[in-house]
Amino acid sequence: TIKIIPALYPLVSISSSIIGKININNQLKLIGTIFSNSNLNSKYIWSISDTSINLSKISLTNINKTFIKSEYETNITLTNYLLLSRNVLPIRTTLIFTLTCILTSNIYSSSSILIITNGPPIPGILDIKPNEGMAMNTSFLFSTYSWYDEDLPLQYEFSFLDYSNNINMTLKSKSELSYSLSILPSGLEINNYNIICNVRVFDNYDSDSIINNKIIVKPLIINTFDLTNLILLQLNSSNGKSDITNQIISTASILLNKVNCTNNQYNCTLLNRYECNKISYTCGKCKIGYIGIESDSNTLCKSILDISSININNNGTCNTNNECDIFSKCDININQCIKLSKECQNNCSYHGNCNYINIKTNNILNDCKLDDNTCISECNCNNEYSSSDCSILKTELIEKQNLRFELLNNLQNIIKTDNPSSTSISSWSNSLSIMTQNIDEINNNAINIIGDISSNILLNLNLNSNNNENNININSNDLNGVINGLDTISQINNKNNLNNLRRRLTSENDNNIENKISTNEMSQLLLSYSNIVSSEMVPGQISNELIKSSFKLSSEINEIDNNNNNNNEIRLKIPK
Repeated sequence: TIKIIPALYPLVSISSSIIGKININNQLKLIGTIFSNSNLNSKYIWSISDTSINLSKISLTNINKTFIKSEYETNITLTNYLLLSRNVLPIRTTLIFTLTCILTSNIYSSSSILIITNGPPIPGILDIKPNEGMAMNTSFLFSTYSWYDEDLPLQYEFSFLDYSNNINMTLKSKSELSYSLSILPSGLEINNYNIICNVRVFDNYDSDSIINNKIIVKPLIINTFDLTNLILLQLNSSNGKSDITNQIISTASILLNKVNCTNNQYNCTLLNRYECNKISYTCGKCKIGYIGIESDSNTLCKSILDISSININNNGTCNTNNECDIFSKCDININQCIKLSKECQNNCSYHGNCNYINIKTNNILNDCKLDDNTCISECNCNNEYSSSDCSILKTELIEKQNLRFELLNNLQNIIKTDNPSSTSISSWSNSLSIMTQNIDEINNNAINIIGDISSNILLNLNLNSNNNENNININSNDLNGVINGLDTISQINNKNNLNNLRRRLTSENDNNIENKISTNEMSQLLLSYSNIVSSEMVPGQISNELIKSSFKLSSEINEIDNNNNNNNEIRLKIPK
């Protein structure tokens, strides 16, 4: 029907890029346009037909705004966005969204749009045989069946959970094949060597369901040199097949990242930290609701509520640790908060000495407190040992560095030959994350490849955001691996810069260590990431904040002005 309204009434319309159904695991973006030739102020309100849904709680933008006209403004066109979070709408439902414009004279107009939400496939069964095997050795047969969805065809992706990083590592990329053969890494001893394996099933609209199954995968007892030969042999035998190569990359990377957490003398639960998983004999990061040393550590994390209630005027007196800040502990003998000293990783594995060093003068200090940014704690390893905690022989470290380089090189080849999709890009990013987890095992050649891989992933996404050819739907969490890889490069650069400073201070004649990825190149990669994130944002949305150990990044879209202009604002900070 066509409704004719008086000229003074505002004209309201709603547009959307949605074709057919919307997946609830995607953001919903609606664009409202209002034209008004009245000199009155106005109010804009978004609403939804389902009254059980609190629209203000699930929206990333304001649903209620007021526009005040200046006395010189007459014909005005405004754009008003509604952006909803992921996974907040009910499945298989028809909803009506309405934008209403109300003038101060109580004259109003509205426009509505009908949205149909899709539902994911109804789960079936995941079968894995055998249910027990050996890492890198046993071939496991994954098969899944009895799934139902009206939006055919269905596609299947198989993966396993990396406990240390809580990410799913792809074994077979999305396809219509409902079975796959794959090797696997061993499970953690603390979990009785259990591995959680998954199948993720997609319908024709890319809505997905995931189910899992546990199997036992015991460790392969093998030294680093023999492991390298086995992995290289398997890579050579893969004949360039992406899925097989990806299985080997995922499995080998997890094995390289394994650390020794048995007989850890610290009780991570009492320290309010997650269990040891990334550094040998060292507890994980602080649990949610607690703060302390940000990285993995054996120091206490304190409740945010306890910290916020500390009386800052108590002159450092205390009866318990909770009455001291995160950098201190309570000495009950004198009832005073005492500053804690920095520690070396794993006490240098008893293969070296822990030194405190002034980063400005390179002088060795007697102490270095946790809150002192002018000094660091660092292991000085015995001649035959190396790494941040002196836990590995130099020859073995070189072998591991070379192996990581080969794995990264194979990942780069996959990215160059495979077609980018939402799932493949997420898989590449996850693989990059686990391969760059240990900065000691990243050599200069690997740094170049990490930069190239990050650049290729971001380039694929930037091209898609410009022409939308491949219908790639990625959120910032899917790119965590790229960010982790760039953070690893930045940490290595910072370490090189410190070593170069030491050389100058000690008048050594050795040439400076050249950073393979410059600060300017790093900035360009991070800005490219931010452009992708901001392309999915709308004016009025809360800024997207990213904080890593070596850089900070913030992205937001400024509000649209009266001329309907808006621009991106990106703030980046990288230590020089």
